[in-house]
Parts: sequence; C-alpha cells; structure tokens
Amino acid sequence: MPTRAQVLEAARAYIGTPYRLMGRTKGRTTSGVDCVGVFLGPCEAFGLVDTEGIPITLRDYATYTRDVNALAELRTRLLEKKFSELRPADVIVFNFPIAGLPGAARGDARQSPCHVAIAGDLFGFTSVIQAYQGLERVTEHMLDAKWRRRIAGVFSIPGVVD
Repeated sequence: MPTRAQVLEAARAYIGTPYRLMGRTKGRTTSGVDCVGVFLGPCEAFGLVDTEGIPITLRDYATYTRDVNALAELRTRLLEKKFSELRPADVIVFNFPIAGLPGAARGDARQSPCHVAIAGDLFGFTSVIQAYQGLERVTEHMLDAKWRRRIAGVFSIPGVVD
C-alpha cells in the first residue's frame, strides 16, 4: 500500500505537463493531461482500487467532459470526509462555472463540481496539485481563500496509508 508521501511524489511528477482535456499522459513535450488524469495516474501506478474493489486506472472517465459531476462520481468510488480532515494526497473536488449550463446565457454561469485536484503540503501549508486550463499546465500552488470557496468535497483514496 502506498503512503501519502508516495502518492504526492507521483502526483508531483505531473507538474509542468501541459493541460489537455481528457489527456492522460504526463511529460513536458507532446503529452498532456487534465485534472482527472492527475488523480488517476498515481492511482493506477500504485494499483489502487475504489471502495468496491474496482481498479482506478487512467482509462476511467473515458468520456469525461467539463460538465461531469465529479462529486457524485467520487462519492461512489472514494471515502468522503470533512474539509477539516483534509490531508496531503487526498482528493479535492472544486465547483467551477460552466458556460452552457442553464443560466449561462444570462451571463451567470452555474457552478458544477467538475474539477479535481490532489491536496499537497508545500512549505507547511496546504497546497493543490492540479491540471488547470487557465494555467495551461499542471502546477502546485497554495490552497488560498479563492480556491477554498470553490471546494465541493474532499475524499481519501482507499489503500493510501500514512
């Protein structure tokens, strides 16, 4: 069973990888990855399984799009917990405004829990490892107030130990 530190190291190996929607390949050249790939990659590398014993692999979310409710999906596969229990290597789901959902035509795009990241620990503070389209790459940054407001759910990955 992998440790939290090992999962973080595997997630950090994606830092610098270009953002590519539905991408599942890490690296800084012709590859790319989206937010779900940053979560799935380390899980597959360690042979982790969900709460039903089904392997978590890079082939999961093959039809993942921006309007997928990641919160509902992860509630069926991972171990939900309170934000106050957040630890490095946990999975965070964020709400994001999605153009095209009801209300977007009026300029008030609705929020969808569709963005996934791995919690980290950077200089003693909680950080986020994520593939973010706005930054065009995988990055790690502090979990500041802006990102905290967007949190829709927090999960532990079964099989990850301290």
